[in-house]
Amino acid sequence: MLDVSTQAQILNLLKKLKTKFLLTYLFITHNLAIARCIGYRITVMYLGQIVEIVDKKLLLKNSIRPHTKALISAYPLPDPKNHGSQ
Repeated sequence: MLDVSTQAQILNLLKKLKTKFLLTYLFITHNLAIARCIGYRITVMYLGQIVEIVDKKLLLKNSIRPHTKALISAYPLPDPKNHGSQ
């Protein structure tokens, strides 16, 4: 767990390096908000088995697996329609 500003700096650096050097990352996390920030496709595993592979743009709309839904609900994802209001 890093504070939000340090986390953002690291994620921005990883994204810049990915673009500059055409890198591919294997990024392991329970936080799907971070996974969506860094990746194009998200692979969800449960008990060591792949249960879902989905494009990051479709993750919130098309996830049908209970484990994926649990991961989504575990971390609030930014809502662009709700900027600034609490």
